[in-house]
Amino acid sequence: MLDDPAPLLGIYFWANGIDWTTTDPDDLDAVEKFLVKDLAPHVSAFDSYPGGSSIPQASHALLQSYNGDARLGIFESDDPDRWQWVLGSPATELWMDNWAIAAGAPHPEAAHAFIDFVLQPDVQLAQVDYIGYDTGISGIREEAEAAGLERLDMVFFDENQVETMHEGKLTDAQDRVVSIWNSMKAAAGA
Repeated sequence: MLDDPAPLLGIYFWANGIDWTTTDPDDLDAVEKFLVKDLAPHVSAFDSYPGGSSIPQASHALLQSYNGDARLGIFESDDPDRWQWVLGSPATELWMDNWAIAAGAPHPEAAHAFIDFVLQPDVQLAQVDYIGYDTGISGIREEAEAAGLERLDMVFFDENQVETMHEGKLTDAQDRVVSIWNSMKAAAGA
């Protein structure tokens, strides 16, 4: 399982048609019961980056993983055909990374130069190939296809898939969400 409270609780909420950012105490009680009592006994690890270990070592039969990390792990596996990646359903998380320069950074011009470098098309293609994520740059999918990059179904999502993705948010229930995550980890003993 991902070592991250939001998508951990999300698997229950999404499967049961509940907004994964709910603050309803009854929903939180229900997810805690399911995760701690029903699911925890079957969890052997909490690992947000199984591509570097669990997948290549084939130490688990079922994993929850970020798409780019799963792709990397499958590439590193001695038996890549052992693995099948699927996008979580009926709903899943919409995630994104970004580059930001902190106010008051000592060398903002160097930070801008680095970002400008990273945004160059050839660098973006190398990024997609290595990290396995859509970088959001116009035309990058077509560039990746033309370059013959593999497993692009794990990188780029169609409109129907994107419609199943939901943004997270911090809510007043954050402390409870983290407490449930900790309780599940303790119950799993992983």
